[in-house]
Amino acid sequence: MRQSLRYVLVPYVLCMGILSTSPVMGNSFGPFPGFSGGPAATGQSCTFCHGYASGPGYTEVLGLPNAYVPGEIYDLTVRVADTTQVGAGFELGVEANGQFVGSIIITDPVNTQLLDDGQTSYIAQTLDGMENSISNWQQTGGMADFNFSWQAPAQPVGAIGFYAAGNAIDHDFTQDGDTIYLNVTFVEPVVAGDGDEDGDVDFADFAALQGCFDTTPLSNACELIDLDAGGMVDLDDYDAFFASLTGPTALGPVEYRNARSGRGARLYDKWWKVNGAPTPVGNHPLYPAAGQQSGNSTFRCKECHGWDYKGADGAYASGSSHFTGIRGVADTELTSQQIFDLLKHNTAPNGHGFGALGMADSDIWDLTKFLREHLLDTDDYIDAANAFIGDHMAGVPTYEQTCLSCHGPFGQDINFGSPEDPEFLGDLAIRNPWEVLHKMRAGQPGHPMPSFIELVWDAQKAADLGARLAMFPPG
Repeated sequence: MRQSLRYVLVPYVLCMGILSTSPVMGNSFGPFPGFSGGPAATGQSCTFCHGYASGPGYTEVLGLPNAYVPGEIYDLTVRVADTTQVGAGFELGVEANGQFVGSIIITDPVNTQLLDDGQTSYIAQTLDGMENSISNWQQTGGMADFNFSWQAPAQPVGAIGFYAAGNAIDHDFTQDGDTIYLNVTFVEPVVAGDGDEDGDVDFADFAALQGCFDTTPLSNACELIDLDAGGMVDLDDYDAFFASLTGPTALGPVEYRNARSGRGARLYDKWWKVNGAPTPVGNHPLYPAAGQQSGNSTFRCKECHGWDYKGADGAYASGSSHFTGIRGVADTELTSQQIFDLLKHNTAPNGHGFGALGMADSDIWDLTKFLREHLLDTDDYIDAANAFIGDHMAGVPTYEQTCLSCHGPFGQDINFGSPEDPEFLGDLAIRNPWEVLHKMRAGQPGHPMPSFIELVWDAQKAADLGARLAMFPPG
């Protein structure tokens, strides 16, 4: 344990020492590799040096395709925005199945660079990139764009995650006062027959099929239409094309396939903290009159359906101050489109009407994907005595690598209660393990907290960490 703790603390000292020269950098030219928030970084991000402060900004990756074509080169941009700050830096890694995939191509060597520690490669800003962001901050409206290209791997490798950690700085030459924004976007490989590369096979691809007749050599898009792999596009491909319409698309609309479960899990918690919508007022129309809660909390999915997703059959059963009598959301047999419609529209008897309350379609698709693909039976990870079913020793390295920099060595650096009645990680892990399990998997809405779902870490890893948290001292 001591050796692991030392491993965590040494880079922190290095960060602090060198950051006195430049508030974004981990060295005189850029941040250390391994702080993108991705799996290879064990979830660590710029919060390691700059803390857990939140703000009104965001980080996003622009230019990503709906689906990637093997070998194709894409021009991308990392944007870091925060009107309350004065400049920005970033770090990004591209990963799939625990490996870095594709090739990052530097197109702007003045403002960006590759960070290579001998095993992994990231892209980040340079010293000039940080200084230029400061110089241009006001005229860009409080944001900085960092441009580069990325070449997809030669063969499909499944979903690829673009993990970006943006640091919006106040330029006071310390690590304090900066705000960190994490973003991950997953891109699936293009499917056979998707001639327009929109991530779906539909009749819009029919024109692409016709346009590929008699072309030599076949373009990347036309190769996707050559469904019989005959080396050319001809009438023999028509039957295979129409067959493909009932293949990948049976999984759901393209908007669903491109949705983000991790973000959906945070929306389940408190959606207006995730998408920046105004805080709801009053009570949600579906919240029962017999419920004991009121105000914006009644608009949270968890308030009726529970942190354990069991609703009235779980921790929010009769006798709980959160009891509503509403059932849980696990084991639904609804299709993705049916869930989307139920969440968006105000239709009797159970339409939630979130589309008119502040959730965009993309938000609702993210929430839908979480509900269909990442719910779990919490009884597998929390026992009848409300204790985590996990190996607390296995949770030690996860905590030290991913949580310690923000929560401190004993989980008491962030107080979730008040000065008079403090509440720390140890308290929460015992009092409400279902909430802790959900937040470990989802992250905290509005804060740069790693998400186990987005890190592609399994729930047992979270249960092991929960068992460790339950051993921390209470408030």
